[in-house]
Amino acid sequence: MTKFLFLVLSVAFISACTVGQATPYRAEYDSVWSGYGSRVTDLGGNRYEIYNHASPITPANVPGEHNMLRAAQLAIEKGFDFFEIESNDNKTDLVRAGSAGTFGRPAARLVVKLARTQEPGADAHDANAVAERLGKKYLKN
Repeated sequence: MTKFLFLVLSVAFISACTVGQATPYRAEYDSVWSGYGSRVTDLGGNRYEIYNHASPITPANVPGEHNMLRAAQLAIEKGFDFFEIESNDNKTDLVRAGSAGTFGRPAARLVVKLARTQEPGADAHDANAVAERLGKKYLKN
């Protein structure tokens, strides 16, 4: 009975913390409070890997859009006009939550190269246009 009560209270607590709210955009990874946000790794040569995962109630497309917004912000911060997508992986990470079971958490990994001009044939995106479009959707002013 005690284990069952603990399980019910644990699920209720987790639900209360996440109900009704998808993971909000965070430009930086927050390992202390939420475990969400963008992790950016400098790969050298103006190339960056951006990884993002979200809460289980977040729609699957959101981490990928957060990565696109972070790539645009990064390009602008570094003085570039474009970013080229070299690799883009969207997936669901499976997470074990003790006795509560296993659940899926949407995640995305993006590798970009920052560019000053748009190269023919490259999967390039205008950093300012992406920042404006996705900023309206995810940034709170």
